[in-house]
Amino acid sequence: MGVTSIFKQQFPADTKYSADDVPDLSGKVILITGGNSGIGYETAKVVLKRNANVYIACRDEKKANDAIARLSTECDVKVALFHKGIISTAVNPGTIQTELQRTLTGGKKKIVSKLVYPAEYGALTQLYAGTSPEGKDFDGKYLGPWARLFSGNPVAQCEQAGSELWAFLEKETADVV
Repeated sequence: MGVTSIFKQQFPADTKYSADDVPDLSGKVILITGGNSGIGYETAKVVLKRNANVYIACRDEKKANDAIARLSTECDVKVALFHKGIISTAVNPGTIQTELQRTLTGGKKKIVSKLVYPAEYGALTQLYAGTSPEGKDFDGKYLGPWARLFSGNPVAQCEQAGSELWAFLEKETADVV
């Protein structure tokens, strides 16, 4: 990663997209990994408030149930669908304050705390990718911090590499799916 890329990700320009731009999602089903905290939790809050049926995927059942209770209260949702499931979205949320920093101490914790942004900002990129009208045109594109198109690694645009990866993944997951 070059210096310019690091700078763009650490100090992104103001976003032109906000949670208020997410359209009504009635009838839509959205799967969110890590929905019990951080970026996943912030994403779940936004899409629930926009009437989506939400499934969250968590590694810990107690944390999932706690998140369900908090989301139901915060979003004033009487009936919400939650389930353990998996989905992967290729976006870079930026340098975000999440549970990942929970074990930092001393000087590292002080330095990192000055460089990270609230989880709400991290949710913007995946909300933009998954709910904006432009999202249908993002196939193969790389979204970076705060709902912006970035230039990805050229290898990621190689159709042959993509086909080989797809074939490998289908082979490896054939017994799972």
